[in-house]
Amino acid sequence: MQSAIRNVVSSSLKIRCNRGALTVFHHGQYSTTHDADLVVIGSGPGGYVASIKAAQLGLKTVCIEKEPTLGGTCLNVGCIPSKALLNNSHYYHMAHSGDLGARGISVDNVRLDLDKLWGKRKMLSRL
Repeated sequence: MQSAIRNVVSSSLKIRCNRGALTVFHHGQYSTTHDADLVVIGSGPGGYVASIKAAQLGLKTVCIEKEPTLGGTCLNVGCIPSKALLNNSHYYHMAHSGDLGARGISVDNVRLDLDKLWGKRKMLSRL
């Protein structure tokens, strides 16, 4: 079975990084030298947990991910970055709407620094 998996996977994948028993492949890359006990497709919330646990249990595990970063949609472009931006926009709205002033918090000269705002998003995408 390992040979069959390798023949299917090896035509389009290449090793990206190798950490112990867990090997990560990215879309468009290839390998003809790696056998695996388990192949996990996708590194989203279920994929990375399954890959890590299988490797911890001693299985030679390969995780295949189409994107250049691990973590799936939620971590990289979906839930987490979106929530961070929404949270920051809420603070900005509170400062401009007078809500903070009504709570006894005086804020002068509130402005958006988009470079820092996007920098926070980029930092989250590296997690």
